[in-house]
Amino acid sequence: MDTPSWKKKLAALGLVGGLAAIIAVSLTLFVGGFTSTTPITVTSARSGLVMETDAKVKLRGVEVGRVASIGHSPSGAVLELAMQPGQMELIPSNAQVAIESTTVFGAKFVNIIVPDDPSSTPLQEAR
Repeated sequence: MDTPSWKKKLAALGLVGGLAAIIAVSLTLFVGGFTSTTPITVTSARSGLVMETDAKVKLRGVEVGRVASIGHSPSGAVLELAMQPGQMELIPSNAQVAIESTTVFGAKFVNIIVPDDPSSTPLQEAR
């Protein structure tokens, strides 16, 4: 028994549409489109020559966020950080930030430094 031509065309269209949907969802997941973040603003005298958006933000060597944008102000650089909400409670409110690199010529990253006497109040999003 021969399947009608329109059923084959409909099946092919469904297959192509399904593959396109899978690719779109995969790419959105890859760039973090479904991930919620908490914005934090950091001001610095400078951002370094190789600081780029999407650079890592680390706390004690563990990634806790990404650099969302880099801007400039009269007093220096303004970094907008996209922090993972679950990690915010681990960062004390008196933490310091340093812009560092992995190697001499490597890309920069933001390192959150916990002081010797950390505050009991965690870092919170400004409201």
